[in-house]
Amino acid sequence: MNKRNFIMKKFGFTLSELIVAMGIVGVLAAITAPILSEIIPNQDKIKVLKAYKTLTDINKELIEDNSLYMTDGTCEGFNCIQQPLNPAYSDSKYSGDTKYFNLFLDKLNSYSIVQQVSKGGCTFTTEDGMEWWFLFYAGYPSQTDFNLRLILNTDSSKEGCAYYMDCKNYNTHIFHIDSYGTVQIPAKDYLTKAYLENPHRLNGKKKDLARAEELKSESKS
Repeated sequence: MNKRNFIMKKFGFTLSELIVAMGIVGVLAAITAPILSEIIPNQDKIKVLKAYKTLTDINKELIEDNSLYMTDGTCEGFNCIQQPLNPAYSDSKYSGDTKYFNLFLDKLNSYSIVQQVSKGGCTFTTEDGMEWWFLFYAGYPSQTDFNLRLILNTDSSKEGCAYYMDCKNYNTHIFHIDSYGTVQIPAKDYLTKAYLENPHRLNGKKKDLARAEELKSESKS
């Protein structure tokens, strides 16, 4: 046996040995993947918690400023969304359906950087990849118990999908805002509720999904 063949014989791998090695790697991957998924922080949850805090903080600032949403006897708080502001804010962008949206954007500068604002509606994307879409219901108290709806897509690079829809990757969450600026979670948005129930646990997505299923079952009982 020459030296070259000896080296190949001593240090090479046969096909059967490679198959066994690949099998071992596959088993290890199957074992560690669930463990890693419970250790790695849930980015969807982190973004939801961040958005929730930003939303509640800005609403508090807006609702406490009487020059923005004063009580005038006919409307109160965010019920006055479509009413123009006092003379100190004479800019036309601070009236009508887009009043809250533009005020929110102005306040948002201290919380996050806005990358793009939609020309066709009250939608914008922040630098962390979240898409915010505001819908207005002020003036229709007989139809809804809230004035604003925020549809939040935590990953704007993907099509939005909410927990109660038939999909695997959930990246859409809904918030309702009443006339006092209070943020509410819709009845069917069980995953968002599960996130907010335990805001200090940033990993363990399976536990949040399990809790969401519990909330879903409880709502039907």
